[in-house]
Amino acid sequence: MTHTTYRILSCDGGGIRGVITAKLLQAFQPYLPLAKRDQLGRAFAAGEQALIATSEAPADLGDRLRELGPVLLFPKYRSDGLRELLAAYIPDVTLADVWTERNKGIVTPSFQLSAVVPSGARQWAARLLNNLPNVAWMSGTKAIDAILASAAAPVYFPPHELPLTPGGNAFVDGGVFANNPSTTALAALLGSRLTAERNIPLSGVYLLSVGTGFRASSYPPPDARFPYGVLGWLRPRQDDGAPAFPLVDMVFDGTSQINDVTSGLILGADNHIRVNPQLDQTFSMDDCSAIPAMLAATERFMETDTWSLQSARINKLFGSAG
Repeated sequence: MTHTTYRILSCDGGGIRGVITAKLLQAFQPYLPLAKRDQLGRAFAAGEQALIATSEAPADLGDRLRELGPVLLFPKYRSDGLRELLAAYIPDVTLADVWTERNKGIVTPSFQLSAVVPSGARQWAARLLNNLPNVAWMSGTKAIDAILASAAAPVYFPPHELPLTPGGNAFVDGGVFANNPSTTALAALLGSRLTAERNIPLSGVYLLSVGTGFRASSYPPPDARFPYGVLGWLRPRQDDGAPAFPLVDMVFDGTSQINDVTSGLILGADNHIRVNPQLDQTFSMDDCSAIPAMLAATERFMETDTWSLQSARINKLFGSAG
């Protein structure tokens, strides 16, 4: 590799399923070993069907609603444990420090819940916390805060507060618009004008996009009677071959896939690698007890010919990165 190249690593969101990404990354350029497994929160028993108040409602509906109250009214977890874990591995540096001291660009998607627009009105807004020249936004943000802002998944964690933010301070998970941030990272690089200033042609830009695994889904299931109404699109069943909450899953899968397609079209097949193992079971993004099964599934994928070919390309294009 010469100085006329630029390499991008893009990692999907996926909660605890990030262990799949970490396992794959450790097979071509070792990262810090996981010294301990910190329990981010105990797994909740998710309801498999909606509670609909009808004349046939079970007698214990009131008890069930009282049990579900905290889950329905508040985030499932606090972020204190995640911050503590990050502090053990992430240096106390800002995004700008990472650029000036290590010459590494960082782009962290997050979603601001109440930004002030030029008219003075408030509107939520997609944001890219980053340190790239000509693009940088909130580059003085601590790296840990940027991670927490990008990982504050609605329902699971409370919004993360970024001090001194123009407009409102509350940010949630960037996965709501860029769960696969490959095209976002590529656009930020091109917008920074680094490639032009360093005389790097587009053919010299390489992108490795790593997912957290997927399960093949389709809709509607064969036995569906009313699949296209509200209950059909939002039903939480998982026992008939269709995904839970199919409309939500379709939106996330669709945005992930189009980012993969778009970045591949921009760079070409030779410069774009997408690694995303197909899984044979569904893993919840907050089920820490499923980590052994996730790792086992990843290891099975790493025994396939698909991974052999991909890892050879990855080592060739990215293995010498410093």
